[in-house]
Amino acid sequence: MIPFFDLQSKLNTQKSGILDVVSELVRSGVTIGGEPVDKFEKEFSRYLGSNNFVGVGNGLDALRLTLIALGIGPGDEVIVPAFTFIATWLSVTQCGATPIPVDVNMQTAGMSVSDLPITSKTRAVIYVHLFGIAEDLTSLRSSLDERGIHLIEDAAQAHGASVARKMAGTFGVAGCFSFYPTKNLGALGDGGGIATNNPIVAESLKSLRSYGSGKSKYDHEIAGWNSRLDSLQALYLSFQLLKMWKMKLGRRLQPAISRRYTLMKKYDL
Repeated sequence: MIPFFDLQSKLNTQKSGILDVVSELVRSGVTIGGEPVDKFEKEFSRYLGSNNFVGVGNGLDALRLTLIALGIGPGDEVIVPAFTFIATWLSVTQCGATPIPVDVNMQTAGMSVSDLPITSKTRAVIYVHLFGIAEDLTSLRSSLDERGIHLIEDAAQAHGASVARKMAGTFGVAGCFSFYPTKNLGALGDGGGIATNNPIVAESLKSLRSYGSGKSKYDHEIAGWNSRLDSLQALYLSFQLLKMWKMKLGRRLQPAISRRYTLMKKYDL
């Protein structure tokens, strides 16, 4: 049987790189947070073209903490796709809000946004870029902004996908990512994060992911969670992100290289 995703084979081919990552972790002596996490957050933020990126424990936490940071809770409604991984729905129910399902577009598997069931209780719309198929959400963001409704992107399957010269995860107030090992950008274990251009949301997320801490470690301003991206995952994700950069650049250059090779062969150069 051919596995749908051969993770063991992938890890075996990257064995030397993984050992380098572990050696770097041991050398630094930093196992939670610190420079490795800061470095990856800046790198991935730059890759996406986002002002901020906040690493958290997993993709579900990325969605749930985003909803909490936006003040969404009991009595609120959040529009979600009827066809998606359960984490999209769980994030809504776990913060006390009510998920309102909407059917999906057969061509893109994304939520049909032409006639959303918006009510006076609607506080957010979570759009899922399913199967890596990115959708241009510029118009949707504009119409929701006019009504005071947040657009949140679930980009857990869309690392590196782009449309209209923007990366998936950068159209809404926040774009949520999972770094589960089988993702385009996968960690050695669980991991996740949120991209946002809103500095207030970014600061709120940084507090929520670490017990609700404020300016100092033992200054807790709100009831938060323990959902931090650990240093080992951050180091490995930086390693993987560089490979993604090179792969994407190679795919862009390949057509030009092929054309040049064809011309050289044609004219015996």
